[in-house]
Amino acid sequence: MTSHKDQATPSLKLPQGPIDQWQEEELIRCSEALAKNISKDVKTNQVRNFFSGVLRIKTDFAVNRKYEDVRLALLMLKPKLAYAAGRQNKVKSFAEEMTKVVEATLQAGNEEGLKRFFLFVESVVAYHKYYGGKDN
Repeated sequence: MTSHKDQATPSLKLPQGPIDQWQEEELIRCSEALAKNISKDVKTNQVRNFFSGVLRIKTDFAVNRKYEDVRLALLMLKPKLAYAAGRQNKVKSFAEEMTKVVEATLQAGNEEGLKRFFLFVESVVAYHKYYGGKDN
């Protein structure tokens, strides 16, 4: 009997264009593929550290309800991801793919894109746990 950890890895090809134009099914499929790809190399605390930064942005957005008020914080995720990848090579693929997702969110430049970004990141965290993301 095979477990979910032994299943074939879904394709990680991210959709083109702004995130607010991605189909919901593609968004979930890509988040699952990313999580499965990184589950053996990226530690849970590294994913959660990125997630906590995203949650701060989500909290600010919930208060202000304006994309423009969180745009700079969203943009700053890119150098933070680059720093994490520079510190540890195993994080590089996660950082590169999440940077593309941040860029797609910035390209959307609106509240709908931001909401989809939050959904994408939350899905990555959930699937990372499902696929047995490393704890240490």
